Amino acid sequence: MSNTALLLVHGTARFVSLALLTSSLACGPSGASRADDTARTSPDSASTNVETHPTQSQGSSPWDDARRRGIDFRAIGQEPGWLLEIDVGKSMYLLADYGEKKVTTPAPTPTPDSIGATTYDATAAGHRLTVVIRERACQDAMSGEEMTHEVTVTLDGKEYRGCGRQLGG
Repeated sequence: MSNTALLLVHGTARFVSLALLTSSLACGPSGASRADDTARTSPDSASTNVETHPTQSQGSSPWDDARRRGIDFRAIGQEPGWLLEIDVGKSMYLLADYGEKKVTTPAPTPTPDSIGATTYDATAAGHRLTVVIRERACQDAMSGEEMTHEVTVTLDGKEYRGCGRQLGG
């Protein structure tokens, strides 16, 4: 289980220690509306229309929450913080640079290669998003959590590296 959560406070997403978040929520209102108000753009474009994820269940991890929402694959990375969710056949969502960049594309058809990597390549609202997933043990740099896949995300030429795992499908 990850030791961090993505929190949207006054329109800015930040990765926050779960211990700090739990103690802040236990103390009452602090200016944050909900523990899982991760900003998200509409599924068919990378526009600025924002919708939020449903409230995360108490005691559940962001991974369990994503699984309940039907997400098939989820990945995270650090420095700068980012997360990726792929809902096969529906959408691919990237929240990058600590929440400053948000892109949702229609889910592209995955393209496997001869060395075991799967690539997703999509464009939406002027952004190009490429995701390469390799089934190879990977350890998250911040939490130390072991995951099953190495992930490289490229958004408009900027590369992000991290780890992920299958949730469904």
